[in-house]
Amino acid sequence: MSARPLVAVFAGVDGTGGAGLIADTRAIACGGGQALTITTAVTAQNLNGVKACWPLPTARVRTQFSTLCATSVDAIKIGVCGNAASVIIESIRHWRAPTVWDPVLSPTAGTAFISPTQRVQLVRRLLPHTCVITPNRQELTELSERRQVIDGVAVLLDAGARHVLITDCKKGATVHHALYGNNRQLLWETATKRRPGNYHGSGCFFSSLLATRLAFDDTPAQAADTAHQRTLEAIDNAFSVPTLGKQKLLSLAP
Repeated sequence: MSARPLVAVFAGVDGTGGAGLIADTRAIACGGGQALTITTAVTAQNLNGVKACWPLPTARVRTQFSTLCATSVDAIKIGVCGNAASVIIESIRHWRAPTVWDPVLSPTAGTAFISPTQRVQLVRRLLPHTCVITPNRQELTELSERRQVIDGVAVLLDAGARHVLITDCKKGATVHHALYGNNRQLLWETATKRRPGNYHGSGCFFSSLLATRLAFDDTPAQAADTAHQRTLEAIDNAFSVPTLGKQKLLSLAP
């Protein structure tokens, strides 16, 4: 591994820069890595929600991957998959790097990124190749079809994920994150005071930092802790752009 590890990212384009490939690239740079980006979809959105999402044709995603595949990467981060699940699996098999899947199913408001049928297919196809999946509680429920957190975790682990990291897994004034491994073993958890307001792309930022720390050979628990601290810092430095909408954009210098 070089002094600045390479992290391949499959994700969509968000014009606000607060989520998707632009935010992934900033987060990876903040973590000391270099992003190699592969666009899976283009969105029309602002800080109030997503108006439209256009997945790229699979052939175009595969061509992007083919231009980068001669390079070794140290980690892979997956966001919005679009129609590119087959290409993403090809890349994981080719690069053999730890893979973080942030299962972006629906935005806070607006158009869903994938259909229920696609969701079922992604769970079946992607989870066996995933080192860490990072759903929030709603995403965990949708992916696992279970209401209880520990039951949902068990479904995803049984489906092939090596680790499941639930973000914001409880309601209330405190934000709880929890990382589970084999046999539902709790490997790491944290609880922090919930910041007021809504923050655009915080899950994306967190999962990209997590992937970067895995590229530095951190354990999943170590990576989760560092990513959590850096994400909190970004939230505490967030700023508003009222003309773009109500959510705040995260800010963190490299």
